[in-house]
This record gives sequence, structure tokens and C-alpha cells, in this order.
Amino acid sequence: MPNVGDPHFRLRPEAERPDAPLPVERKSYFKTILAGDLQAKDLMPLRAKYEEGFREYYLNRSHLDEPLSRNCAIGQHTLIAGMPLAGKTRAVLHFLKNATNPELPVLLPEDIPVSKEDFFLPDVERAVVVLDELDTFLAGEHRDWLLQQLLSSGRFFVVAICWTEQVDSVRDKIARFFHKFEVLHVPPLTAGEKKEVLTHGPQKRFFRSDATIGSYFLPLHEMKKRFDSLPASSLEREILRSCKVLFIWKRQISFAAYDKAEVREYVQKRRQHHYGRTGPVFPAQWEEVFANLQKKQLIVEEEDRILVEEAYLNEFVPDGRDAIAGEYVRYFPELSVHHKAISICSSFAIARWLFEQWKKEGLSPNVFVFNSLINKADSWAAAQGILEEMKKAGVKPDHATKGVLEKAARKNPAAALHDILNGAPENELFTNRLLNYVLLEVCFGEVDEAIFFKQFGSILLKRDDAILRYFAEKLKAPAHRIALAEALREKDWNYWKIMGDSQIPGDWKQAESYLKTALEKAPANFHPLLWGDNVGRVSNPADVSDVSDVWKINTHTMK
Repeated sequence: MPNVGDPHFRLRPEAERPDAPLPVERKSYFKTILAGDLQAKDLMPLRAKYEEGFREYYLNRSHLDEPLSRNCAIGQHTLIAGMPLAGKTRAVLHFLKNATNPELPVLLPEDIPVSKEDFFLPDVERAVVVLDELDTFLAGEHRDWLLQQLLSSGRFFVVAICWTEQVDSVRDKIARFFHKFEVLHVPPLTAGEKKEVLTHGPQKRFFRSDATIGSYFLPLHEMKKRFDSLPASSLEREILRSCKVLFIWKRQISFAAYDKAEVREYVQKRRQHHYGRTGPVFPAQWEEVFANLQKKQLIVEEEDRILVEEAYLNEFVPDGRDAIAGEYVRYFPELSVHHKAISICSSFAIARWLFEQWKKEGLSPNVFVFNSLINKADSWAAAQGILEEMKKAGVKPDHATKGVLEKAARKNPAAALHDILNGAPENELFTNRLLNYVLLEVCFGEVDEAIFFKQFGSILLKRDDAILRYFAEKLKAPAHRIALAEALREKDWNYWKIMGDSQIPGDWKQAESYLKTALEKAPANFHPLLWGDNVGRVSNPADVSDVSDVWKINTHTMK
């Protein structure tokens, strides 16, 4: 639960101390609409009209609708993932419009910067929070913190939406609490569903069949024709392309909204670097091309921003993530953008290639660039290679390095375990005890214990007390714990020391006395080294009989 006493967190006004000074202005960062009053334009601003693809018709899909309804009833936060136009947001709209309680508050995020100092959660007993384009939402400063407050409050059901390809990015951004979401994947339409959709009137010239329901209603074919009619290298095309760049770089100011000043800046950069045009574009020219795009219904123009349907950008604006990643860095060569460029690359191979190109151009990577590259690594070995480069470059790992290494370790847990347990003392990675424990936790949870013990048992015994204690506590199978304890005893290890319990007597002879008394009262199949930690907690040998029933080992007889 959130800490109400934290000055950066304000749950409700009455939860604050009476003498605590109130901030000048307090913000909830959400607008509230009752479920019964919700309209399509509230969740789908660019698709709320018939000509923009909206229909009152809804295709019922039990694999999506039923889990969504169930999760709301039990408060299970939900992430809906699918292709563009798969019907993700439409499913949420249908669910809320048909909610049992039309008075249920629905919270939608406002387009304002988040500040911890003036933040408070809306004073409602129960509400649904809708976060469309979650990956974009989390790109804003403190947005992950805001989401954590929502998830921890116990009063809000969060339903978030993102593209399938963005799930990994979302997981990386909120790794500490991603487990609180159940992910519902929207599959392609089945043959029967396609047949049903076709009976509800989509015009043939308006759709291309890609197994998403939105493609049957959104006029992609018509919009593509209008886009193709724009002259090559025209300002109109460059404006739409700059929106795609800003979308990929998570620079839009809200869902599908782009700041005109940023759009103009990027277009000017591309005119200069790509086309060699250094002359200015005058204000009257900008007004004319924005008006032309709106006339063709490719954008919606507002005073300081334009709205663009992301499906249009994804469908027919050329150039992909990799080309845009390299291009953006050329136009804005500050070191702060390099790590972001790596993160948006489509693969580790492309990211690695860009990284090598930058080094040839004189880039001195910092910890953020190295962390992004590790995060993109497609194997544990690749991550290890980057760590070695960090060491040679004199760059020290930071807290974020731990998280990206966890991700790499999950890809090859057995290999990671081998490297951790065999870690050379001079390798900074393996002398970081906290990092050792984090990686061991990840890897050990991914590897079958029996396989682990067979492959790494002998290596394990060479490690220090802390690592041995970790495994002594983690091993679940009695036979494995016995084998470890026996091996430790044969090597004259002090098992009390290994278990590391502060309540265990420091004097080994006193503990041994307790152990001897316990043996006289314990069944033959008990092993003293395994339940000795409980024995050591009693105040005198007479109490040991109560402890002896706790640890039963059925596979071993004392010799």
C-alpha cells in the first residue's frame, strides 16, 4: 500500500496532518466521466465518427470480453495487447458502456506534466482507470510512479492498452510491478468472425483484410490514395513522416497528438540534412500545408498541435524504426539520445551495428548507452560481452544495470548461473554481492533444481559463505539439502555459520550439545545438519523434543 505519510504522496485530503501546509495547487491528473456517460470520442478521438470507421456494431469475443469483465469484478489489473486496429480500445469502450453500474467513475489521464509534489489520487471509493497507448503514457516523466500509486491504492481497476510489439518495452519500464497485470492478447479474427463482420456493411473499397476488425471499417484504402497523391518530398509528406518519427521516439504530447513546433523543427532538420535545403519555410506556407492535410482528412488541426491517426502512420508512411533511429541521432547528436535510439531498434544486431558506427565517429558511451545495449542483447553471452566493454571503457554499472542483466539472464539461465558461480574475482559484476543475489534469484527460478544441482553442485561448494547460505535456504528437495550439508561437513564447514541465523548459539560446542540431545529423541531418519538451525533456537536441550517433529527427512539415515 502507498505510504500516506510520504510528503510526495497524497491519497485524500483528510489523510494529511491538519498542520501540514497544502500546496498552492493540487492535481489529480485525471478527468472523470461516469461509465453511463462515456462516448466514443472520449476514448477514440480520431475514430468516433462513422466516416472515421466507428460503428455501433460490436463483435462479441468471449476470449476478450469475459476476462475483462471478470478482472474488473475482482480488481485484477489488465493489459490488452494486440495489432493496430485489432479492436482493443473498442472492447474497453463496449465493456464500460455496458457496465452493471452506470455511475462507475472512469478516469482518463490529462495531458499535463506529472509532479510528485502536488499529486493526489481522486477521492472515489472505486473507479476504472483507462490508459490507452500505455507505452506512450509511460514515456512521460514520473508516469511510472503515477501508475504505481494507482496499482497500490486498492481503489482502482487499471485497464491499459498497447500494441503487441510494445509489451516488452512496457515490461522493461515497469518491471517492478508488471506482474500486477494480466495480459490479454487479442488474436487475429477467425474465418467465422470475418464472415460475421462482412455482414455489417463495410464498403469493399474501404478495407484491406489483415485479420483485424478495424481494417474493415477504417478507410485505410481511401486514405492511402490521398497520401499517394501528395508530391514526393512535399512538406505535406514530410509533416506526416515527422509525426511517425515523433511517435516512434515517444515525443507526442498525448495520444495521437503532436506539437506543431516539434513537427516543424524535425521537418526543417530533414530538409537540411536529407535534401540539402537550407532556406526557411515561411509561416504562411506552414498554414497552407496544414490546411491541405486537414482538407484531405489526414490530420485534425488544432491551435498548437495536430492529431494524426496512428494506423495511417503505421500503414503507409515509409521508413521503419531502424532507419528512424539512426536518422534522429544524426539530426540531434547529443549523447542523451543515443540510448533511446538503441532502445527503438528492431533487433540487437541493428542496435549493435549503430553502436559500432557511433564509436567510429568518436562516441564515448556512458552508462545509459551501455545499459540500453545490454537491454537489447539477445543472449546472456551478448550481455556479458557488453559488460566487458563497459569495464574496458571505465564505465561502472549502476542500479539500472541490474534490471537489464536480469532480463538477459532469463534468456539463458543455465549459462548465466554457470558464469555467476564461476565468476572471476577481478570481474566487477561478480564481486557485486547484491547483483549476485538478484541474478541468482532470477536464474535459479528458471532452472529445474535437480538439473541445477547435478550441473552446478561441485561449483557451488567453491563459492563464499554468502552464496552457500543463499542456496542452503533456497534448495527445496531434502536430498539436495542433505547432499549440500554432507559436503559442507566433509569440508569442515561450520553449518551454523552457513545458515547465518543470529539466534543460533555462537558457540559451536553449545550448539553441538543441543544437537546431541536432539538426536537421542529424534527418529533415525532425521538429519541433524538440516534441522540444526531450529534446534539452535531453543533455550535448553530439554525443549528440543518439540522441535524434532518439524524436520522430517525420509531419505537419509545417520551413519
